[in-house]
Amino acid sequence: MTSPAPAPDLQIRPLRADDDAEVAAVAALLADAYRDMGHFDANPAYEESVVDVAGRAQRDTVLVAVRGDDVVGTATVASAHSGTAELATGDETELRYVGVRLDVQGGGIATALVAAAEDAARSLGSPRMVISVISWNTKAERLYEQLGYLRDDARTWWPVPTVELVVSTKEL
Repeated sequence: MTSPAPAPDLQIRPLRADDDAEVAAVAALLADAYRDMGHFDANPAYEESVVDVAGRAQRDTVLVAVRGDDVVGTATVASAHSGTAELATGDETELRYVGVRLDVQGGGIATALVAAAEDAARSLGSPRMVISVISWNTKAERLYEQLGYLRDDARTWWPVPTVELVVSTKEL
């Protein structure tokens, strides 16, 4: 079962990095989503990188999903050499920091963000997208599987002893 199509009023576009309110909204959205999934309980130091939206925007493509003036989701597209990517090598692109506002999850926003991120990776000439998902986020793992991502157990890794990150890739 795939996620429903997002409402037609959803727009996905690059972050307006010069808009402090939008940058703050993305940081707050990610902090809430990642906290809700237990990321910061498992690795408190991770929060600093999650909320560093302004820093990522200087070197990566930060996408936002907006409805009207409301930021409802985000994803970061990082080339292998951007400094944000942790897994991507060569000409791969890494999908990082995917988050959807808690009150609108399940409405197809993540699916739309992933599609836009794949388009951005293709425009960079990347043949493959790579992503890692914390092992207990089975909902996200299922979504990526439905979107054509294949689990790559050889690349699974542990940034800290209590956190297993499951890696999946997709040929673009």
